[in-house]
Amino acid sequence: QRVASKYGVTIQKLFGRNDNDESSATHQKESSLITNALNQGKLVVLLIPGHYIALGGNGTNIILHDPANKNNNGTYTIEQVYSKYKDYSKRCSSPISDNKKSCGFIYAVAYS
Repeated sequence: QRVASKYGVTIQKLFGRNDNDESSATHQKESSLITNALNQGKLVVLLIPGHYIALGGNGTNIILHDPANKNNNGTYTIEQVYSKYKDYSKRCSSPISDNKKSCGFIYAVAYS
């Protein structure tokens, strides 16, 4: 944050978690936080373990920038963004009983 403030950038943590909570309530809350930040003209960076993506645009038409895979770059809805990155490269899977759960985005910050 010190570097960001040096350049006049404000960082706001949208959410952060260390678990595999992909419940409908968590998904809805996180989606709302992301789309609200975008609708306010902020940029959003999302973290999947070991991978970051950047979002711009607005809450309806989200412009995605993936530094690791330019084929993923484009305009999406928030549901398409989540679907595209759910359990990205199997980085989030952890065995729970016989099933696997994914962690999706575990951390998000907004920049303005």
